[in-house]
Amino acid sequence: MANAYQEMLNRAKQDAKELGEESVSFAKAKAINSFDGWSDYINSLEALDISDMAHESADSWDTVIYHWKAMQLCTECPVSVLHEAESASEDFGGDQAGLYELASRIAYFIIVQAISDAMQDEIDGCLELAQALQENC
Repeated sequence: MANAYQEMLNRAKQDAKELGEESVSFAKAKAINSFDGWSDYINSLEALDISDMAHESADSWDTVIYHWKAMQLCTECPVSVLHEAESASEDFGGDQAGLYELASRIAYFIIVQAISDAMQDEIDGCLELAQALQENC
């Protein structure tokens, strides 16, 4: 049985792919055949607000909604990831929370970072490919 952290990373990668398809339609890039078309595509990739997309996606995760799942994720993720999410949660501010609410808030930031990282990996791969194909036009 995979742990909660690994399952979250897998889901974050899937969310990143789906968000990419919705926002820039990576698949449609295959039909581009001009220098200007590639320039427009590259600009649209660079203009994506990854953070906003990740926050919006993380809001609906069951790991954020159900406190017991949040606690499980917090106990199974690497300590460095936990500390980074704790810092982000503190920077975010908000009301004092109990243990379970705090776990959900920290899980939220763990998920946001995982989605952001996966989105950036997707975009970097597309940018590299688009720039190489643009040079061939």
